[in-house]
Amino acid sequence: MQNAKAISWECGECGLGVDAGEAFAWCDGCSKLVCEECLDDAGLCDRCDLVVCKHCSLRRFTLSCEGCGLDLHTDCPRGSANALCEACTEEASTLLAS
Repeated sequence: MQNAKAISWECGECGLGVDAGEAFAWCDGCSKLVCEECLDDAGLCDRCDLVVCKHCSLRRFTLSCEGCGLDLHTDCPRGSANALCEACTEEASTLLAS
């Protein structure tokens, strides 16, 4: 999420104006601006901080964490052989180390 001077910009999802100083993000899939409120419906990867709009999320997030069910995207560069989010991967490695 970025705080920047977005002057006379509109959210690519809801069409609301984004004023200077408001938080927003760029979709890593199609590069449209997504306001803070629409980020609730956006796809956010726990492993690599990918942010995609709702539309791109339907195409990119087709995996679920085997531990907690969190959505993961298919081409995550930090992905591993097992489909686990960061928290579940850390928990599994802690359990194995004990």
